[in-house]
Amino acid sequence: MPQISLDELEDGLKAISIYRPWTWAIYSNGNSKRHENRSWKCPLRPGDPIAIHAGKKWDKSGVRMCNRILWCSPIDAKCPTGIVAIARFIRNVTESDSPWFVGPIGWELADVVVLERPVDIGGAQRLWSVPSWALKQIKAQLKRQRVPNTRLPKWREMPSTINSCSIRDIPGLGNSYSAARRDWVPSSELFGQDPVEVAEEPFKIFTFGYGNRRDYTELQDHLAENCITRLIDVRLKPRGWSPRWSAAQLQKFCSGIGVGYTWMTAFGNVSGTSEWIPPNYAALDEAYKKAEFYFGEGREGNVMLMCAELDHKKCHRTAVAEEFSQRFGGEIVHLR
Repeated sequence: MPQISLDELEDGLKAISIYRPWTWAIYSNGNSKRHENRSWKCPLRPGDPIAIHAGKKWDKSGVRMCNRILWCSPIDAKCPTGIVAIARFIRNVTESDSPWFVGPIGWELADVVVLERPVDIGGAQRLWSVPSWALKQIKAQLKRQRVPNTRLPKWREMPSTINSCSIRDIPGLGNSYSAARRDWVPSSELFGQDPVEVAEEPFKIFTFGYGNRRDYTELQDHLAENCITRLIDVRLKPRGWSPRWSAAQLQKFCSGIGVGYTWMTAFGNVSGTSEWIPPNYAALDEAYKKAEFYFGEGREGNVMLMCAELDHKKCHRTAVAEEFSQRFGGEIVHLR
């Protein structure tokens, strides 16, 4: 694709608001994140420019994903909000080998250019039009900058021994493209953001029932906001009224956002009521030993118990959570 030109912005510019630090993954570290996951198709034409707007919300699942794929991540206080970059929309895809792709639809992006001064403006849902005053600021910056054609970072072709060297020694990692300098520079020089590790938080056991929900929006928000690293499915059979809530689809969804998924039928319920009656009492001891990996001292983060019933008071997951809390500690929090 040709470089983004000022002429392409004459008819206006559309923007998409994205939680941080997902925006950082798009414009930093060699522009690694090339797919923006949505449940709806982007209505733009292939090749149209699109503004990347960083919202105020901080998504902890994005931090874990950045650390898992890029081996670094920014910190909340130093990850800018507002319109931070301009990209080119390429196409809508329903499958991809990219580790960033979750689906069901991915907006493929290219030619990402970071603005050295983010345009301070509030966002909106779905695609929205950039107002004339903000577009004027964007044009002024692009006029002073040379817009590069971005390429996939070289680190994706490196062997697994990458973990034995410093992040700062790897091309593209921990760096952002400075259009004014026409080169990759440490991100800290642009935004003061250094790679950091995710801080460990007090252990909690969360419960969640999907009920009649038609998508993963609330589930993903809960996982991100509460630093949940493991979702344990305590349904007797891992299928729901929609294929979206089947074990296979949940596994794919969780894998895409860096959360572990485990179905543990031993903690299912055969009573048909809120009273917990396990399908096989003899199998519980072995199941608790397995669960200790997720709840014990070696755990990675908080845990969520998921079932179908929306109201935790009518679901056996409350009794299961109480049993786990007695055995392994942890505060119980019921989510809706």
